[in-house]
Amino acid sequence: MKTEKEMIKINFCSSCENKEENVFIQPFITEYWAKYFPEINEVKISCPEETSKNKTPDYFIFEPKVLIEVKRVYDKEEMNDFAHYSNQINHLREALQQRLNEVNGSYIVLTPEKLSIKKGKEKDIIDKILEAIKNNQEVVDIPKIGMFEISKLSNEGNNVGFIRSPVVKFINSPEFIKENIASKIKTANIQLGSFNEDKVEKKILLLVDKYYLGDVHDMIEALSFSYREPLDYNNIDEIWLQYETIDKQFLHALLCTRDFLTSFEEKRVNLKNTQHKELFEKWFYSLVELGDNYREELFDILKKV
Repeated sequence: MKTEKEMIKINFCSSCENKEENVFIQPFITEYWAKYFPEINEVKISCPEETSKNKTPDYFIFEPKVLIEVKRVYDKEEMNDFAHYSNQINHLREALQQRLNEVNGSYIVLTPEKLSIKKGKEKDIIDKILEAIKNNQEVVDIPKIGMFEISKLSNEGNNVGFIRSPVVKFINSPEFIKENIASKIKTANIQLGSFNEDKVEKKILLLVDKYYLGDVHDMIEALSFSYREPLDYNNIDEIWLQYETIDKQFLHALLCTRDFLTSFEEKRVNLKNTQHKELFEKWFYSLVELGDNYREELFDILKKV
C-alpha cells in the first residue's frame, strides 16, 4: 500500500476538464490502483467523446487499459420531491423579502413536509406567518396547506428562515435500491461496450451512493434479485460501490465481478482465490435466500474447502 507521500499521480486529459464525476473517480483510482496495480505511480485519464448516437463510458485509463463508468445512485422520487419543495420555499422567500422590515428578531419556521401552494398564493401564506409572529404565536395552521411551527431565535435582526419537517420513510432497502439501479446498470453495459479504440483489459461500473440508500449487504441483495442479469451484461467486469463517510472520506467496496458470478453459475467457484472468497462471503446470505438450488451449490462449495 502506498504511503501518502507515494500517492498515485492522476493526470486528466483536457477532455475531462470540469467533468462532475472527477470528484468520485479520483479517490476510486487512488485506492484501486494501490490495491491492484501498486507498481504504477502515475495514470493518464481521458474522457471518450460522446455523441447523440454513441453513449460512451466516462473514463478511459491508459495504463493498464481500463474503462470506468460512474453512476450516481439516488432516489428519483425523493429528489423530485425535494426539487418541488425547494421551488415552493423559494417562492415563499420571494414573497417575504419585501416585508422583512416588519419582523423584529430572528425566527425559524418549521414547514409541513409536503408543500403545495398555488402560484400567486404565496403572499397569503406570508401574511398569515407574519401575523402569527407579531402575535407571538408558536403555531399557525393554514387550511389546505398545513401546520407551520414558529420558533424565535433572538431579538436581533429581522430574519425568517424556513426548514422542513423531518421526513419519515419506511422502505425495503434492497427492493428500493434495485428499482434505482437496474436501469443504470443496463445503460452502463451499453456505454462500456461502445468503446472499441483500444483492447481494454477491464471494464468497471462504479456506483456512487451519495445519499446512503443502503449498506454493502443491501446493495448485494438488490443485485441478487435480478441475479442473472449481470451474467447477460458482458461489458461489465466489476461493479464497485463508493460511499462517503460523515467526515467526508470516500470508501469503496467490491459488489461483484462477472468472473465470480459466471464461476458460481458454472459450479467452479474457488475459495482459494482471494476475490472469489471475498465475494462468496458477501453473497452467501443473498444466494441462500434465492432458493434450494442455490443453497445446494453454496454448501457444495463449502465442502470443497
